[in-house]
Amino acid sequence: MASIKAVICAAGQGKRLFPLTKNTPKALLPIGEKTFLEYILDTLSACGVEDVLIIVGYKADDIKEKIGTHYGSCSIEYARNDDFATTNNMYSLWSAKNYISRGMIFLNADTLFHSDILKKIIESPHKNGFAMSSPIRMLDDAMKVHVKEGRLVKIGKEIKEEPHGEAFGIYKISSETAKKYFEIAGALIKEGGLEEDGDRGDGGYKNASFVVPLQKMADEVPIMAISSEKYPWVEVDTPEDYDIAKKMVKQIMGE
Repeated sequence: MASIKAVICAAGQGKRLFPLTKNTPKALLPIGEKTFLEYILDTLSACGVEDVLIIVGYKADDIKEKIGTHYGSCSIEYARNDDFATTNNMYSLWSAKNYISRGMIFLNADTLFHSDILKKIIESPHKNGFAMSSPIRMLDDAMKVHVKEGRLVKIGKEIKEEPHGEAFGIYKISSETAKKYFEIAGALIKEGGLEEDGDRGDGGYKNASFVVPLQKMADEVPIMAISSEKYPWVEVDTPEDYDIAKKMVKQIMGE
């Protein structure tokens, strides 16, 4: 799949997993015989994705030393967000914009997912899309979504209405949409955004989620929900999530 680039955000500190992440970046936490990042790269390789960018920050050198520049069929380069302590994944992606000149699959490094979920996204005829699960177990901090006829209407953790599903960290973005994404993200970072938008973290828009620019372009750009169906996945933010991931890893990876 030479025509699409995978961008993995692995810059964060994983503070909610302390002390597990005090000396180890979340992306390198062991799950069974491998780490999060190795499992994600295994899945990318299985789906034919060869071009990978990993955005690092917290303990960046540990990740680069562990993974190197080749893994499976993946050729890997690195971008660095040195402001990882005060920013979020929107800023991490924006800071890596010079490495991205075409369509991409954006992934967070704390999510394990069955390879068929990624295959569905890659093979989808939609230029822009995201993996969505049905709202079976919707936690308070889940990335909730509203869709209309399969198209994204609203996305965010603070949605009050009954959500249609959960976005769990796998997004497909065309080259045209990526350009628009970076324009919106850059403007938000530069100008600070509007307080009433309700999407800012304590650090203003530099600390905003990756999904904020997607929300701002959703009326203009079709971003389609792609169901994860029966295929398993797990996102890890807390020690409890980590325990679940260790129990599910063989099922998720099809072992």
